[in-house]
Amino acid sequence: MDGRAIGSLTIDFPAKQVLVEGRSVRLTALEFRLLAYLVRNEGRVISKQELFEQVWEDKFTGDGTLNVHIRKLREAIEHNPGSPKYILTVWGDGYRFCGEQS
Repeated sequence: MDGRAIGSLTIDFPAKQVLVEGRSVRLTALEFRLLAYLVRNEGRVISKQELFEQVWEDKFTGDGTLNVHIRKLREAIEHNPGSPKYILTVWGDGYRFCGEQS
């Protein structure tokens, strides 16, 4: 999977580049890895523990750290970060990336 276009969002995995409505969005390396992991597991609820282990490679990262990175990602890629359409919170379970946009 080299790239992915989802609604107004385009992700070029090899180049580690994200575009929103054709404009480049700056993400940290960790934010890109987090987004890429969510996109590659689209539709599946991913637990916080799995994200810590697979993205941070650390079982002991705190919820606050993950929440901050999710918020920054939403601010970068969502039209309305307060009402996200791509990165959804599944309360008590984790997060799910939703690629189907209406």
